[in-house]
Amino acid sequence: MDYVSGFDFYETFLPAEPYRRGAFIHGLVEYAGLSPVKYRGSLPYVREDDPYAGDWQTAWDEHWLGSREEAQSDNVLTAGELTGLLSRVSDVDETDPIWNEGIDRAGLGRDERLTAGKAKELLGYLLEAIDVRLFEKPSAKFRIHPMEHDASRNPESIKTLAVETHGGGAVINSAWDGKWNEDPKNLDNLYETARILRKYGLHAWLYDEVYYPSGWAGGYILKDGDAHLAKNIGVLRLTGSGRESVSQSLPEGGIRFIYAAFYRPGQYENAYPAEFSDDLIDAESPEGDWELLAFFIRPSNVWPYAFAKTVDPPIGPRKHLNFLDKDAVAAFIEGALEKVKDHEPGFGDLFEAIFTDEPALQSIYIYGRANKPSFCSVPYGDELFERFNRLSGEELTPLLPYLFFGNDERARTARIAFYRTIASLMSDNFTGQVAAWCHDSHVNYSGHYHSEEHIFFHVGNYGNFLKVASNQDRPGFDMLVSLHEDFWKAGSGVYNAAPFLCGKYVSSVSRMKGGNTTMVEVCPVINDQEMKKHVETSFYGLSTDTAFIGATHFNNYGYHFLNDNLVLERWNDYTGRLCAMLRSARSAAEIAVYYPAEDAQAGMYEPSYSMDTLSDEELILHNYIENLEYNLFLNRLDFNFVTDDALTAGTVGNGTILCGKTYYRVVLMPHVTVIPLAVMHKLEEFKKNGGRVIWLDTLPQMGISSSEHEEVRRIAGEMAEDLAEFRPDDLAMRAKVTASHTCDGAMYSADFVTNGSTGNHFSWEGWSSDKLPATLELDLGAEQTVNRFDLYSKTGYEQSSFDVFRYDGGSDEWVLLTSVSGNTEPHVFKEFEDVRLRRVRVVFNEGSKAQPDVARATEIQLYNRRFAPGPEDVMSRLHAILGTTLEVTGAPGSIFVSRYRRGKRFFYYIINPAADDRTVRLNEHGAASLRLYQPLDGSITEIPPEFDLTLAAGRGIFLEVVKGN
Repeated sequence: MDYVSGFDFYETFLPAEPYRRGAFIHGLVEYAGLSPVKYRGSLPYVREDDPYAGDWQTAWDEHWLGSREEAQSDNVLTAGELTGLLSRVSDVDETDPIWNEGIDRAGLGRDERLTAGKAKELLGYLLEAIDVRLFEKPSAKFRIHPMEHDASRNPESIKTLAVETHGGGAVINSAWDGKWNEDPKNLDNLYETARILRKYGLHAWLYDEVYYPSGWAGGYILKDGDAHLAKNIGVLRLTGSGRESVSQSLPEGGIRFIYAAFYRPGQYENAYPAEFSDDLIDAESPEGDWELLAFFIRPSNVWPYAFAKTVDPPIGPRKHLNFLDKDAVAAFIEGALEKVKDHEPGFGDLFEAIFTDEPALQSIYIYGRANKPSFCSVPYGDELFERFNRLSGEELTPLLPYLFFGNDERARTARIAFYRTIASLMSDNFTGQVAAWCHDSHVNYSGHYHSEEHIFFHVGNYGNFLKVASNQDRPGFDMLVSLHEDFWKAGSGVYNAAPFLCGKYVSSVSRMKGGNTTMVEVCPVINDQEMKKHVETSFYGLSTDTAFIGATHFNNYGYHFLNDNLVLERWNDYTGRLCAMLRSARSAAEIAVYYPAEDAQAGMYEPSYSMDTLSDEELILHNYIENLEYNLFLNRLDFNFVTDDALTAGTVGNGTILCGKTYYRVVLMPHVTVIPLAVMHKLEEFKKNGGRVIWLDTLPQMGISSSEHEEVRRIAGEMAEDLAEFRPDDLAMRAKVTASHTCDGAMYSADFVTNGSTGNHFSWEGWSSDKLPATLELDLGAEQTVNRFDLYSKTGYEQSSFDVFRYDGGSDEWVLLTSVSGNTEPHVFKEFEDVRLRRVRVVFNEGSKAQPDVARATEIQLYNRRFAPGPEDVMSRLHAILGTTLEVTGAPGSIFVSRYRRGKRFFYYIINPAADDRTVRLNEHGAASLRLYQPLDGSITEIPPEFDLTLAAGRGIFLEVVKGN
């Protein structure tokens, strides 16, 4: 009889089950939710490919069944030993009857030695039983961790906050009293708070900063000098004609000039270098028309929020760390992390993770004077020029003008190379260095970054956000919206974003890494006063929604909004069940959406020489991705983003490409005009092996370097048959606007209503008229097909009544298109049959409840949106390629569906994104039956494949497919 030793079981049997969680320690301990490198109980979670994990084989040998030689000889596993190991690495108590039930179900005795077949059978029973137990009663690691910055002032208070409410732990920090980590008493209290949490089986996360953004170590590493201060490259532009002496001093606050040259206006291929010193340009201009560009090092932009500009002494005004500088980041680690770690032994046993909060390069404002992202500098670090040369093979100095101006192929190629360099420096010197420290200290690296929902901030703040974030063990995002009904609305989040967008970017990082652990910081500040009127339903909705876009670990502000412990327990259990079900699962999405970082990098320039705006190209790309994501949700088509690195490293075979641990059958390319040649070659391979590539609206026009352009265009031409139409752009953006009346004041211009900013929380500029009726007229410049009209107004000034007309050139008349009356919402839209039009007139008959005699509008949008796809529409094409076994009838678009696998078991996560309860009929054609997992009460029931489902607004359920024999 071929019995199984512990070593054989680990090295031979379990690695043959790649669908579950890899090899034995890697898989089982990952299932227990442990750090990649730290101890929980006595068993380390170690990865063979983790350079910080030490010798995984020694860890296995020392823990369980002795040396390799012993394991290979006579150390044979028994059923009791296998269940004992599982009980130690899972969160199910060792006294739970599931362990004996599993042995009985496999027809074994506790002391019976295991064959490979019986070991596999027993493992399957036990893992399924663990899944059920953790869903019924989720353990602490799955429950909510409140964020509490004052707990360390009074460590005992953490009991009331987290322990008595069935919470999972807390995010804590050394007291923010001006001394922070410099005061040993603060660190004593911090450790005591963590010990109390650990005593009750809860988890402590360490917040790494004083307020936010992270990266100045409470000011202590920057207060004595600017050696580690963040720096940018700015530019001065002077114009003239003919020879003259030009003298220009360094701008106030500047550090030094680094290059200056004369150019023919708008032509940067030929430079006429100018004489300059650190603080003065003194040069003779050339003949003819010229412009002088002078590049200089300057301090980074100041963080825009008032509370962050000044903090109690001795910290002083907030400054920013140079995240491109390895020594600067090392100084931050020393002041913010190492000082805590060195205070007492056992840091890695007490703290589960490090929470970093919105560190960014600060070279781009959220808002500029034109109510758009403000672009006036690019990031700088001392290694920048050398690293650029090493990565691109070119010198950066001659290319500096292209970082600010120009949009031809040469300029776009230069910007791509520049921001790829920035991403390389950020990834190596910042997140890579912090990750190395975390792993060496046996803690996870987590937290979130800044404006994750905007791809232009992905570039301006990080070079390539997904690359930089990939060094985190638990990548994270924040959720500022408060209301479930706002979560799915465009314009409800920061700077004209839909709140749902950010989480899908970040959870895709986790999935590309092969896992499914993604942190969300819930920080309900947008419409928080409205939220407080119905806190419980709002928090349930936010848990449901953010879990749908990928969150599997919850850190929460606003926890104290709920002061009923029983309600908090129910919310913790509900959220815990979502996380327990999802965190140990693998995404089964079959659609990969390419992350178009190169297009965003190419479009990062200033189009008007005013140095306070960003190109419209960036906003259009953001809107395109947002609309694509929402349409995929509406069509119940699950997806993940994939980067160029993930695709090129993917394994192609049998009509799929494996990225991380997800197999994709379709790769969508969202309006991609720039792409690395290596990605094109991989897509060629994927297509030849039966995979499907769909290019939306355009084919690539260039690679990422001059040597790639021609070959990229050649391959793109061979893929022309894979081009599909998806045009979700706001057709009114940049339309010419005229108004019958406009109030006095720069913030009331009619031009604002087509500038792309719908932001209700952070934006206030828009058109206003003090006479009624008032009229706005839009000229799109050319005829367009339109079937939807959107109007945004500021909360409190919701426009009650207005009519929308289109101009009919044939009859020379204005024809009524749609009307709105009795409106009370800041965002209202109307859909109608397709119509061709160029000019639109909006007549405001009434104002708002707050200003009944005043018309106001923040933004007007026009769309051609086909929510019921036509036969050639990309959504129909995707349905035809993928097919579907889950049929949904009734209340179209009322539920969203995502797909997962847990081992060999397949399940759906189904939510109701609507503001009211919805009933639909579901029919899973591939199932013998279904198991319904109800997160609200932890029940699990078996149901037929076809049934009616009623889902409450903002609630979700899981359906597990049970196959027949």
